[in-house]
Amino acid sequence: MNKKAKILVAALAVLIIAGASYFLFIKEQNHENERSETVSANNDYKLNGALLYEKDAWDSISPIKDHYAQTLAINANVEYIDTDSLNEEAIMDKDFIHMHDSIEEDSLDLNVIEEYLESGGVVLLNSDSTNESLNSLAGIKGISKTSLSKDNEVSMEIHDDHIESLSEIGYQFIEHNLEWGKGELSFNQIEVNEADILLEISEKPMVVKKDIGKGKILVLSNLFLDYDSYITGYDFKERKEDNPYYSFFNSTFNQKTVDGLLEYLSLEKYGVAFLKTQGPYGRPGLAWQNHYEVTDSIKHKEAIEWGELLKAENQVPTISLVRGAYNWGEWYGSLSFHENTGTDAKPVFVGEELDSFYSFGTKLRDTEGSTLTFGKLDTYRSYYEKFETDHRTYPQMIDGNNDGEYDLVVGTDSGGILYFRNENGKFQLEKPLYEGTVDLGTKLSIGLETEKNLEDGLFLVGNQEGSIFTLTGYNKAQKAFTEASPLEDRSGLPIQTDSMAAPAVGDLNDDGQADIVLGNRSGSLRIYLSTEDGYELSETIDESLGQNLAPGIGDYNSDGQNDILVGNHDGDIRILLNNGESDFTYQGTVETERKNIYGKNTIYTGKNTVPLIVDFNKDGVQDIVTGELSFSSVADITSEQFPYKKELKETVDYLQSNHLPILPHLYSHSYKDDALEKAEYARHREIFEELGIPWEHVGTNQHTWRVNVEHPEQTFNNQIDENVYYNFGFKTPNNPGDPSFVLNYLWPNLWMYKNGEGGSMALSTPSPMITMFPGVHRELALYDMPIIFFEHIENKVYDRELAPQLREMMDEINYIRENHNYVFLTEEQMAQAFINNIETDYQISIQSDKIVLNRDTSDVPEELTGLYKETNGIKAVFSKKTSPFYSNDLIQYTDGNQLFVGFLTDTVELSKSENDPHPFNILSSNSPVIVKGDAIKINNYGMKQVVVASDKPLSIQGEALDIKEKKNDAKPYTYEITHWGEPVDITISEEAK
Repeated sequence: MNKKAKILVAALAVLIIAGASYFLFIKEQNHENERSETVSANNDYKLNGALLYEKDAWDSISPIKDHYAQTLAINANVEYIDTDSLNEEAIMDKDFIHMHDSIEEDSLDLNVIEEYLESGGVVLLNSDSTNESLNSLAGIKGISKTSLSKDNEVSMEIHDDHIESLSEIGYQFIEHNLEWGKGELSFNQIEVNEADILLEISEKPMVVKKDIGKGKILVLSNLFLDYDSYITGYDFKERKEDNPYYSFFNSTFNQKTVDGLLEYLSLEKYGVAFLKTQGPYGRPGLAWQNHYEVTDSIKHKEAIEWGELLKAENQVPTISLVRGAYNWGEWYGSLSFHENTGTDAKPVFVGEELDSFYSFGTKLRDTEGSTLTFGKLDTYRSYYEKFETDHRTYPQMIDGNNDGEYDLVVGTDSGGILYFRNENGKFQLEKPLYEGTVDLGTKLSIGLETEKNLEDGLFLVGNQEGSIFTLTGYNKAQKAFTEASPLEDRSGLPIQTDSMAAPAVGDLNDDGQADIVLGNRSGSLRIYLSTEDGYELSETIDESLGQNLAPGIGDYNSDGQNDILVGNHDGDIRILLNNGESDFTYQGTVETERKNIYGKNTIYTGKNTVPLIVDFNKDGVQDIVTGELSFSSVADITSEQFPYKKELKETVDYLQSNHLPILPHLYSHSYKDDALEKAEYARHREIFEELGIPWEHVGTNQHTWRVNVEHPEQTFNNQIDENVYYNFGFKTPNNPGDPSFVLNYLWPNLWMYKNGEGGSMALSTPSPMITMFPGVHRELALYDMPIIFFEHIENKVYDRELAPQLREMMDEINYIRENHNYVFLTEEQMAQAFINNIETDYQISIQSDKIVLNRDTSDVPEELTGLYKETNGIKAVFSKKTSPFYSNDLIQYTDGNQLFVGFLTDTVELSKSENDPHPFNILSSNSPVIVKGDAIKINNYGMKQVVVASDKPLSIQGEALDIKEKKNDAKPYTYEITHWGEPVDITISEEAK
């Protein structure tokens, strides 16, 4: 190549390079212009949408309607339109239309939808839609079933940044399902025809889009918005779901999906999305939930020790105090009275009484007022556990001192026969009733003739080995029997059964002679009639009555014939009616007006029930007294019989002096009726007033977790009527697992229950147990979910082997607070901040150079939010294609393309300028703050904590401040300031050079 040619080539190259550089420069300039213009100027930020549904499917849309109604997306207004009302006028002003799965093929005017799309509307469609015309319009062939297992490595590929929030929550939902669920998850993948894929999970299309005119159709896999697998609506009502119980995990996922869809639509329309947050000033909260219910824990004043342990970590407990204290896993022999409120011919038993606690009827007490107990089961057994044991208490009643009152005779598990004198319905132990030399054995049952004197009537004793003895030789001076001999039949042979012999004595054939009914462990009854020659086996009854049968004889239906009641190992009392001549017919179980803990209208007092028919209260009507093995020995914490009133008062004084909340730990089993729930809650309120604990507006969590299964709204409405405005711990009806322990409670959504009559309360659930679900809390923190750490503190505070579990939870709280800018709250503060945020309205104006945010708290109930009214915060999510806006306000926190802003006044402005006039920023505060110049007043009691950050070192002054420097990539000088006690003033300024 000659020199001239080389020069031309060089020149050409220069021109090409210059042209390319100019092209790149112009492209970059256009890109920058595009970025700066993505946030669309609009004086009224809002999303107007509609949920379109089949005319007759109103009830089926209720769950998704709940999630739209309680979305965190700000100014998202959704109308509900049935297919008969669909026309252009109804939808043309809507930013989006969500097609419900109920829409049938022939009920939709597709022309209206196509015109809506052409004009720029957005249609949301679930892949479960059976409408072929909509599917074709959306550019999809259909769906195919797919699945992932625990063995698969789950991957995610996002093709549109605006779908990121929705994508990440879907990915995490799959991961948690596979790790903590059954290890396999099935769902639809979308078969694409003309649509563009926005999201793939493990190379399976999950979200696709097709542009039509100025608009588009978005199609989601049924992984999202799954309303068929579990109950997820906020009314808890079943709508033919595969698993007919509410799942917090799935409901939270549906709520987060709705929030994510609305965020996507806002980013598409405005280049920015605004969402409410659930804690003070835009940051979510951490809280403890500590149930305080065990008698021994009150004895050891563990709440005080626990409070001191947490104080060293700048954490606080939220203590919920039970009304009836008990000890875990303990079962005692006891006796109960069941009043017949009907007649002898038609007995009526109410069943559960106000102070029955975990049983039915009223416990018999000694003359000091304490519950009579007869031995404790030697193994730990939980309340609802099914188990078998021989332990029982065997009562009989007789007027032993001829004073006209029934005294009490008890056969005990340990082998004693005890006599108690009746003193005005309470019983005083006198002495053992047997002092003979024959060893009667253990687990003694007794049968005697109620209407005869001790020395005149037949007195039988059965034991664990199946032997039966007759007691004789009653000594009036010693008030005891001195002789015992085996009970024999007419042939002179001992009457024996396999084991757990249980005799009852009474006249069964109306001949004036005492007959015998004998129960045993294996579940059969033998009837021995009295003859001139002795006792003869007349009949053996085996009606599948259960095991450990304990019979009682009396005229149950007032027909002049003695009947047989039979208690068994499950606690039921079966009825055998006497048709005459000792011919018995099984008539079911003794019924009650109220349901027991298992949902049956039968007497439930515990295990191994022993029934006795007797007019206990001498009102002329036959009642029932039962012996049983009952759960714990429960005491009203303000009663004279509660042994640790002093320790309880010291605990209450400590908690109140340290400004630590005490909540009622309200008790309802799954079937407690409306009247009794009302009475229970009212009594709990009275007890709090007796203890000096305020109850103007309170929160709760359920003791035993349970609410009414058949009518959960009954429980919540009764609590609302008692000014209970949040419940952060309850078992959802029919759910097979308990909060914190199973997948169904893995994601703790926070939402408002509304009863339709103006009443409302905040509901949530504790986060998963850290030992069972390691690492989950840090993943929840990625989505700013409020986190409640549940733990009983009983035993774990002073049991050094269990204490490390508490230490692990405390450390996890500190990690999340440190690394995710969470704030530590009490449950009360968490509820107040949430209610304030969710009930606040906003007006948002997007202008070319600024965004103006105005809050309206006029509808926020001040009585439910206290000092946390107006501690509002919002989250702004900016499109990655846009130039972000910045806040010049004092309270702000940035995380990637998310800006969290706290309101100190009713108006906050965002601008494109990063010039911040403040020498420091508040990144978070767990308490309301008042700012005047360089002074911050933290306006709260107890533990108050604020995190401030600056580009320069700060001088921080105030009384009794705990100041710690923290690492922060955004600001080199970050300080965590903590104060305990009264409100405090803090002065912050730049350090002098």
